[in-house]
Amino acid sequence: MLSWLDGGENRKNAPNENFGRELLELFTLGADGGYTEADVKAAARAFTGWHWDEEKQKAVFDPEQHDDGSGFDTHANQPDTHARLMDTLATALAAFLQDLNLQGRDQDVVVMTYSEFGRRAKENGSSGTDHGAASVLFALGGMVKGGVYGEHPSLEDLDDGDLHFHTDFRSVYATLLERWLGSSSELALGGKFQPLAFI
Repeated sequence: MLSWLDGGENRKNAPNENFGRELLELFTLGADGGYTEADVKAAARAFTGWHWDEEKQKAVFDPEQHDDGSGFDTHANQPDTHARLMDTLATALAAFLQDLNLQGRDQDVVVMTYSEFGRRAKENGSSGTDHGAASVLFALGGMVKGGVYGEHPSLEDLDDGDLHFHTDFRSVYATLLERWLGSSSELALGGKFQPLAFI
């Protein structure tokens, strides 16, 4: 897809035009899933910095050309910023799932959210939180068995200011690899991790 969309031209402050046109078509001609202009822009921005390397025959990421939108890293003013970001995420995901449902494809797609870092338990001096260890992931789709998987971490039992994680994120990956993609997870994850029951 990156090659077809001329991904080499997908740069910071200049999202790929072909990709943008495809998203605009989805926005204007697709089933009315409630997409907004902000959703289209966010999706186009997500691909900035990625291009297809013909020699290596794989997608390559250049972080210098990625537009992260200065999003979820809430070191300051977290209460207002986090509420707005969670609303944006929830609205976009709900619109996407509604669109899938209207097209009768909600049983064919699983969406997973992921953050490369969690947040510290204690507020910093700027009404925010700094990078931490444990985090949360969301899985959505018609075949996902909803609910909370894992135990709520204790604020009384911290690891040098960080929450103790309960579920290894590789168990989430193992679940998707084995139960959704029908692939062995052991080779991809470098070990055996117990799948969860959400699929």
